[in-house]
Amino acid sequence: MATADKYDRQLRLWGAMGQRKLMSTKLLLLNAGPTGSEVLKNLVLPGIGKFEICDGQTVCKADLGNNFFVTEADLGRPRAQVVMEWMLEMNPDVQGTFRHHCAANVAEFESNYVEQFNMVIATQLPEPALSALAATCQKHAIPLLIVHSFGLIGHVRLQVPNHTIVDSKPDAALLDLRIAEPFPALQNFANEFNLETMNSHEHGHVPYVVILLQCINEWKAAHNGELPKNFAAKEEFKKLVQSKSRGSFGHEVNFTEAGANAYKAYSLAKDSLPSEVSDVLAYASPLQLSAATPNFWFLARALAGFVAKHNCLPHSGHVPDMTAFSTSYVKLQKIYMEKAKEDAQEIYESVKKLIAEFDSKRTLAFEEVVGFCKHASCIGMLNTRSLAEEFQSVNLQEVDMEDEDSVQSPLIWYFMIRAVHCYIAKFAQYPGVHEGDEYTEDAKWLIERAKSIAQSASSPFPEEWITLNHGLEMCRYAEAEVHNIAAILGGIASQEAVKKKAMDDDTKKPSPATTYPYSFNPFIFPRSTSLPVGADLPNFYPISLSDTCAVKTITSGAMGWVLGRAMGLLLSSYEAITPPIPVPGQRELPKVPWREQLQISRRMISEKSTSWGRNFLFFSAMISGMECLVDKKRAHHDISSVAIAGCATGAVFAAGQGVQAQCLACGGMAAFSAAMEMFMHGSD
Repeated sequence: MATADKYDRQLRLWGAMGQRKLMSTKLLLLNAGPTGSEVLKNLVLPGIGKFEICDGQTVCKADLGNNFFVTEADLGRPRAQVVMEWMLEMNPDVQGTFRHHCAANVAEFESNYVEQFNMVIATQLPEPALSALAATCQKHAIPLLIVHSFGLIGHVRLQVPNHTIVDSKPDAALLDLRIAEPFPALQNFANEFNLETMNSHEHGHVPYVVILLQCINEWKAAHNGELPKNFAAKEEFKKLVQSKSRGSFGHEVNFTEAGANAYKAYSLAKDSLPSEVSDVLAYASPLQLSAATPNFWFLARALAGFVAKHNCLPHSGHVPDMTAFSTSYVKLQKIYMEKAKEDAQEIYESVKKLIAEFDSKRTLAFEEVVGFCKHASCIGMLNTRSLAEEFQSVNLQEVDMEDEDSVQSPLIWYFMIRAVHCYIAKFAQYPGVHEGDEYTEDAKWLIERAKSIAQSASSPFPEEWITLNHGLEMCRYAEAEVHNIAAILGGIASQEAVKKKAMDDDTKKPSPATTYPYSFNPFIFPRSTSLPVGADLPNFYPISLSDTCAVKTITSGAMGWVLGRAMGLLLSSYEAITPPIPVPGQRELPKVPWREQLQISRRMISEKSTSWGRNFLFFSAMISGMECLVDKKRAHHDISSVAIAGCATGAVFAAGQGVQAQCLACGGMAAFSAAMEMFMHGSD
């Protein structure tokens, strides 16, 4: 892909597969006002595939004050066309079209038109149109993002049926080493170690997996094959592990690691199955598969059969860091990797049988199965409530009212937004467009309607929190869309869209916005507070200045200068105090006055320290800069990047010494850099 450099940062977040999914998205944007334009901008920049803007408005003077994607020269032109043209200017990889038609009518009456898209973003739509649109999207499993901006208040709502998650990125991922139920290859590996006959050096480098395997086998032999079950037995087992250490416990790091991980020796895989995974398997087992079923559910069905047969998930192949000789650790890695491949192969065979039965035309790569098995402990599913369910009854069961602010709770503004929608549907205008008594009457109408909606909630809501001031505030906004609020909403909504599309189904992703507080994320921004109490913040991924190659080069050079000066100071100090010191006039050291000796020594130390610092500066800056450029070009960091950077650095330093010298320097520096990388970070 010619745009690899342009998308370098985001590729590190969701990978090439995620980028391909994002570029396969066909998006429909309803209304291209400031809110819709800001959402679309944040999707065009990362490279969404295709979009179509549906908007029936023409550019007017009001648009010039709140929409950066129209100009004075565009007055009178279709707003959908103008915004489309400016969007395409930002990213030539994206394709865009427009339709000059009333977005509300399209949403309400043209379901066939909506069905051709795989994501819909609706902004500033009235409630009747939203209800019809949401029903269409729910029926055809199309993700729907609803975004509204009312003055200084905003609201984002995601409706997504049956959202599947392959890698939820939990804080503490499940690590199954199969110590309690070892497979033959692992047990044979552990049997190769004889702790009694080893010398001290070997004893201190036995992998803790081996220590725990041997200890749990000894325990089971003494307890009729039973694992430690109660607290006393578990504490006794930990003491058994500690007793195997030579000297006082804690002297040998590997035994300290074994003690810290002792619970893994008596924890059965079936007992540590995450609840999210159990929910997926329970849903997948009775699910009726068909040609329209996504790959995820074929894989989940096969996984359910695997778990039922083996009482564990397929192994991920991951082995944590531990104190061990390199040969032992690498061998242990290979054992777990082979087991992971074996488990994946079994699931692959099951999936092929399911595909042959339900969808013979479908193909599924083995690599896709491997990726699914690798993250089997992190899979999940999410179903948001439909808009129809929300309009029928707001779910407040998971909301603790004691944590809510009685004046600025997001729930108050949510009910006020719902009331505004009802006002628009009834009177075909926004509240607050009149002055005087009618202005106050509009506010009172909103208050009564908001309280009525609150009464339909699944849990009691203190209606006295909704006051006339809240109604007057909504009337003050009328139909104003403020650009800075639209920009904030655009960032939040586009992030949710990326989570759903670029990181959909079979790729790694964090979960979409949590359903606070009623299966809908209301990201509300009251004017008196910067963020609402209890609202979920979006996950921003800032680009740090320290990530740039220039800063890395300068930083490494500065560190090299300091290290070189220190090394030069140390070595030249020894040389300076080693007689004789050559001085002008060829005088012997004893004949030189002691003050002159100090001056000469200080000058020599300073010159050599500076020389060492300069050499270290150039070397550190060059190899760091080279490595950063190679990483950026290849979009990831591995030992090959380090070797390439080392080779280039060696060749540059040997410039002018001949081709043979450059080749030798290139090879030597590449080998040295690769060896250092392996020593510092391992072969991975």
